Amino acid sequence: MISGGVWVARLAVAVVFGWAAFAKWADRPGTRRAVEDFGVPPRWADAVAWGLPAVELAVAVAVLPSWTAVWAGVLALLLLAGFSIVIAVLLTRGRRPACSCFGAASADPIGRMSLIRNAAIATLTGLAVWGSLAHNDIPQSLSADRAVGLAAIVGFAALLGYQQLQLRRMRRQMQESSAVRTPAHGLPIGAPAPAFEANDTDGSGRHTLDKALAAGRPVLLLFLHPGCAPCAEIAAELPQWRQRLDNTVTTLIIGTDDPSSNAEWAREHRVGPMLVPDTMEIVTRYRLRGTPSAVLIDARGRIASSARVGTYAIQDLVDGLRPPR
Repeated sequence: MISGGVWVARLAVAVVFGWAAFAKWADRPGTRRAVEDFGVPPRWADAVAWGLPAVELAVAVAVLPSWTAVWAGVLALLLLAGFSIVIAVLLTRGRRPACSCFGAASADPIGRMSLIRNAAIATLTGLAVWGSLAHNDIPQSLSADRAVGLAAIVGFAALLGYQQLQLRRMRRQMQESSAVRTPAHGLPIGAPAPAFEANDTDGSGRHTLDKALAAGRPVLLLFLHPGCAPCAEIAAELPQWRQRLDNTVTTLIIGTDDPSSNAEWAREHRVGPMLVPDTMEIVTRYRLRGTPSAVLIDARGRIASSARVGTYAIQDLVDGLRPPR
C-alpha cells in the first residue's frame, strides 16, 4: 500500500512538471514575456525561457526511476522554493505579473493562491522523496498491472485538470465578451486622434492629449471601468507594462465612471492616477463600445492601431510595442 502511494506521488510530480514544461514550450512568446515580467533581464529572457522548461522536463523524467527519484525530487523542491520566494518578493512590492505556469489557460496574476499551490506541490514532492528514500525499489516492488493501473489513474486526473483549465479559459473569454457586448469599431488607422482633456484622480489638474504628445512619444490610451472584471486583470498587468515600455510609450488610463469610483478603484488596484473626463464623449469620439479597451496614438497625434477590446487583444497590442533590444 505504501509502495503504491509513493508510486502515485512520483507519477503526480512527473505529470505536474512535465505539463509545466510542455505548456511553456508550446507558448514561447508568452513564456518569454512572463520571464521578463518576473524580473529576468531581457538579455537573459530567451535563455531562461528555454532552460526552465528543460529543467522541468528533466525532473518529470528523472522522478520516475528509483535510482534518480530522490535527486529529481530535491531539484523540484529547490525550484518550488525559489519560485515561491520570487512570488513573495513581488507581492510585497505590489507587483502581480501573470503566471503562465501551466499554459495560457492558467495565466492569472500571482497572489496568495500561487503560494498555496506551490506549497501543495512541494508537499506532494516531499512525500515522493521520503517514500523513495524509504522504499528505493519502487516500482519494482509493484506488480506490472498495478503500476500501470495507478499510472492510468494519475493520467486521467491530469486530463481532468487540463479540461478544467480550458473551461476556465472559455469562461474568462465569455466574461470578456459579456463585458464588451459589441465589438469596438474604433477610428481608422491614420485618422487624427480626437483631442480631449480631463482631470486626474490625484487632483493635480487638467490633462490633455496634446500635453501627453509633447514628450514626442506614442501614447497608449487604456479605457477601464471600475466594475469590469477584465479591467482588474489589466490593472494587474500595468506595472509590468509600464516598466517594459518606459521611455518608449506614454500610457494614459481613462476612467469610464464617476471620479470618486475611479479614484477608489485606482487606489485599490495601484494603477496610479486615472484621467476622468467630464463626459463620456471621449469614448464616443474614439468609437469604443466596451471595456477594457485600448488604442495607440503615434507621436504625430494620429491613430496608430485598431481599437482593441478585452485582455487578450490589449495584451497583443502591448506585446507589439516591446522596445528593440
